[in-house]
Amino acid sequence: MKPHSVKLGVTPCLHIECKFWLEDDGWVATAEEYGVSVHAPSFEQAKNDMELELGRLVELSLRMSAKQRTNAA
Repeated sequence: MKPHSVKLGVTPCLHIECKFWLEDDGWVATAEEYGVSVHAPSFEQAKNDMELELGRLVELSLRMSAKQRTNAA
């Protein structure tokens, strides 16, 4: 039997400290260390939006690192 590979996307679990608080017009969340903040009408939406924004930040950082590695080679 020939070996074969399977390509899968993996979602890593990262612990990033975020602050959430309620204001008059909804929930605000920040990840101060990374300069990320979101505003949403509910806590659940603020949490989801924060996860998405942090994911985008990680993806951008990885793409930039890959580009730097490619340019250095």
